[in-house]
Amino acid sequence: MPPGKLDFKSLPGDRRWELYDRCDGNPSKAEDFSDIQRSLENETDFSVGETGLLLDSAFGKKLNRLINSKEGEAAAIKATEMGLPAMAHVEPLVLAKFGLGYRKRKEANVQAGTILANMMEKRLKYVRLRNDAPMPEGSLAKTAILFKPKK
Repeated sequence: MPPGKLDFKSLPGDRRWELYDRCDGNPSKAEDFSDIQRSLENETDFSVGETGLLLDSAFGKKLNRLINSKEGEAAAIKATEMGLPAMAHVEPLVLAKFGLGYRKRKEANVQAGTILANMMEKRLKYVRLRNDAPMPEGSLAKTAILFKPKK
């Protein structure tokens, strides 16, 4: 392999995901990025820790930004108004943006729920009704938090 070329397929899985995140989901963009290769060789904090997705990883930060965006907020509120878990309308946004990257990350859906709960309770002042409300058929998450507006 020529110097400065990155052999994406030879990287361990967690490093491939980190690279995938840094290249906005297009690993072919990184083939000639020797600075990314150096960074990967010297970095120890990757997207998946011993217990799951690290919220301070590149992917965790992007997940947080998406859920807390105007679009994420509107989706959560709409689902809640319909009597559904807020995640029912947020999860499709996350899957549309991250696809396989979200599905394959250990505990990513749990961390998405944590981010969403923080937004709903702390920022939007909604009240938690239950933790295990069933999600719509076909959802990645089986259950999620059900909220109601604070009176």
